[in-house]
Amino acid sequence: MLPTTSAEVLNRLDALHEHLPAGVVVHGADGRILSANRLAQELLGRSEAQLLGLEASTEAWQLLRDDGSAMPAEEFPANRVLRTGEKLAGLVAGVVRPSGVTWLLCNAYPEYDGAGVPRQVVVCFTDCTALKQAQESLEKSEERLRLVLKGSTDAPWDWDLVSGEVYYSERWWNMLGYRGGEEMADAGAWRRMLHPEDEPMIAAYLAELLPSDRDGYSLEFRLRHRDGHYVPVLSRGYVLRDGSGRPVRMSGVNTDLTERKRTERRIYELAYFDHLTGLPNRRFLLEELEHVLARGERSGQYSALLYLDLDNFKLLNDTMGHDMGDILLRQAAQRLRATVRHSDELARLGGDEFVVVLEGLGTTPAAAATEADRVVSKVLAALGQSYQLGTVLFRSTASIGIALFGGHGTNIETLLKQADLAMYRAKGTGAAWPASSIPACRTRRTAVPRSRWRCATACRWGSSSCSASRSSTASAT
Repeated sequence: MLPTTSAEVLNRLDALHEHLPAGVVVHGADGRILSANRLAQELLGRSEAQLLGLEASTEAWQLLRDDGSAMPAEEFPANRVLRTGEKLAGLVAGVVRPSGVTWLLCNAYPEYDGAGVPRQVVVCFTDCTALKQAQESLEKSEERLRLVLKGSTDAPWDWDLVSGEVYYSERWWNMLGYRGGEEMADAGAWRRMLHPEDEPMIAAYLAELLPSDRDGYSLEFRLRHRDGHYVPVLSRGYVLRDGSGRPVRMSGVNTDLTERKRTERRIYELAYFDHLTGLPNRRFLLEELEHVLARGERSGQYSALLYLDLDNFKLLNDTMGHDMGDILLRQAAQRLRATVRHSDELARLGGDEFVVVLEGLGTTPAAAATEADRVVSKVLAALGQSYQLGTVLFRSTASIGIALFGGHGTNIETLLKQADLAMYRAKGTGAAWPASSIPACRTRRTAVPRSRWRCATACRWGSSSCSASRSSTASAT
């Protein structure tokens, strides 16, 4: 039944006012509260009796701005509308109560008298505390993420597989030597910067990853730096898929691996290379000899292991000091590098002992011995030249033991011992017998004449382990 009198209409309006899903407070022209509905009383934490006549001042209220700072009285919603005469919408304000802060989303509008002067202000507000807390939590998470990314070497990126759009973070470009605004941030930039050798690998990886049901990925590749060199990066991230499993987005971070690669290289060098001469060490030599033997077995070619020692090196150390000995070793290593082929293996075993491995010398022991003899002559000539050790001109020579071997049935440690034994016999006898005088082995165990050359062990068919000895005399100037 519709209301018929003014009193009934007012009663109905009051009832509606009380049940509105928003707090409603009416302020008079002086800013004091004229009325407040039930929800306003709950949100403000005060009864109707406490609210009526209360002025909009900092003595009566403690309000906060959206950023959490104290709100001055002139910014209170009722005061702003009374001062400006304009509507206010979407103001977020915090009301400090004994139980905590209640955040309110406020709208306010003026009501004018016949002369156009605001006679009262209606302020409506709803509770947005949960939304405000969620916003603050999100902002804190974003701030933490910004700080983490700022303090890390990771460079975020994002690729929309549907539109093809690619987002590159500033750190992504900084990693490649670009500053903000300098880069060409189109969708295909990352592909143009790929190392040419990595492009097929990336294409094959994506072709396998995207149709699969995998979400995560991790792979390494190289991107071109602004100055032209390539930066090794580790890319890790996730693939976002729709309800049908179709990939729609890829997001991840790139990590610069330059320092890690440099560290790995340093560790590798410490493990496999001699710190004094920079030559491979015994560990490297033993591993590489395995490959040499395998290649020799496939090719049918003979190889030779040259075991050499610098004559009277201990005497140099004892009389002139280890610093002079180190200089001599470094110079000897440089001469050996310049003498042997790039395909030959060169290593320092320790002290003044070096090893040279010559591959592909021939299909017969005789041919291999001839070729080894030629190389030995070059090595002896190079090491026999004078050394400039500071202000001292020093002259030294070397003793060399040679072990020929094929790929089948050769034991590496035995091979080294044979060459070592031959070297010591050369050092002891001072004889200079050509390696070309080594006879080809024709039977399983053949006695070898000792009148022309030294042999550390008997020859075995198919894996000649004969060792010839050469030496030259030592002298100092």
